[in-house]
Amino acid sequence: MRLFALLILFFISITVTAQDPVIQLKGRILNDDSGKPFQGAVIETYKNDTLFRSDTTLSNGRIFIDQLPLEVEYKFVIKKQGYVSKIASLDARLTHNDPLPLVEYPVQFNVSLFETCSASDFAFMQTEPIIKFHIHTSGNIQFDKEHLKMMKKKMLQAKNAKLSAEDRAAFSSYYNNGTELMKTKKYSEGLDQLLEAKKIVDCAYVLDKIKKCERALKIENSYNVAIEKGDVFFHEGKFSEASAQYKHANIIKPDEEYPLNQLTEIQHKEILKKAHLYFEHKNYAEALELYEQALKLKPSDTSFEKKRTKCIRKIK
Repeated sequence: MRLFALLILFFISITVTAQDPVIQLKGRILNDDSGKPFQGAVIETYKNDTLFRSDTTLSNGRIFIDQLPLEVEYKFVIKKQGYVSKIASLDARLTHNDPLPLVEYPVQFNVSLFETCSASDFAFMQTEPIIKFHIHTSGNIQFDKEHLKMMKKKMLQAKNAKLSAEDRAAFSSYYNNGTELMKTKKYSEGLDQLLEAKKIVDCAYVLDKIKKCERALKIENSYNVAIEKGDVFFHEGKFSEASAQYKHANIIKPDEEYPLNQLTEIQHKEILKKAHLYFEHKNYAEALELYEQALKLKPSDTSFEKKRTKCIRKIK
């Protein structure tokens, strides 16, 4: 976790028009681990402790909040499911009587959201603003440096108050085993390992891995059911029903060769069946054409070579 990326990328400015001055905020919410923008993160704006508006980030992680009047205390709660919520405050009450200069004063600060984790206690961040802004007599928006320093220290302490060495080793073992089992497509065993890891550390990246494993296991089970049904129909000679199952299996897992090979085998058998009928009725030209098709599909099959040769001889 990058502790110095404390909240969100905000641009705060006071815009003065012919009417009353207002505050505008332009921000970007980022993932603390990857640095990538968050889509669907929410910023709740409270005016004097009452919810004033709620905004959601776009795909680029950006947010725009405008028309916030002065002479108000604001609280901004930044949240996304699976991540630690953070708070920023802005005291927009003017402490002087002089009019604000007719300029904008952009202020930029970097903050990003990091994932929830049972190994650390960040409950204090749900009530305490990480950063406190106020309007200076000059019209600039400034922040409380000492408060930010104190919050950084508290975050660092919470981050370091983690697991015992024994629990950490157990978690790593379960998580790594689960990940390796997933790579070898042993999803059921992998899921068991990941669920054990979750009992020790319940955080977003473990839950994400569990969801991926569950999805993969569901796909694997659906594929196996389709293959089993297809094989039963195939051995019973019900090729139409078998084809339907193998095609379904191919849709579920397009990269698997087995259902495609079985579909080819069915096609090969059906072509040979027609070819043999033509041969029995001495329609050698039609039979030869089908034998050639069967040979292209399965060059290793020599079971019909004598009939194919006879067709060639008869046609000549």
